[in-house]
Amino acid sequence: MIGELDDVVVVHSARTPADLACRGELDALAADHPGLRVVWVCEDDSPGSASWQGPRGRLTADLLAAQVPDVGDREVFTCG
Repeated sequence: MIGELDDVVVVHSARTPADLACRGELDALAADHPGLRVVWVCEDDSPGSASWQGPRGRLTADLLAAQVPDVGDREVFTCG
């Protein structure tokens, strides 16, 4: 069980929407915890599906700052 989350932002970047790991689980956690915000970023569309409507591109400092304006004041962990 996750305790209270206070102002946590998860930015998940993937090549296509089909590659977004644990999307349902993270969206459910965010729905249950107002202090958790999940941002999904995709480089491209999934073949045969509707076009991606969220943030698009590779995860760069500029894209991260656009999605999390106070990124410089946060503790940041990255993977990949």
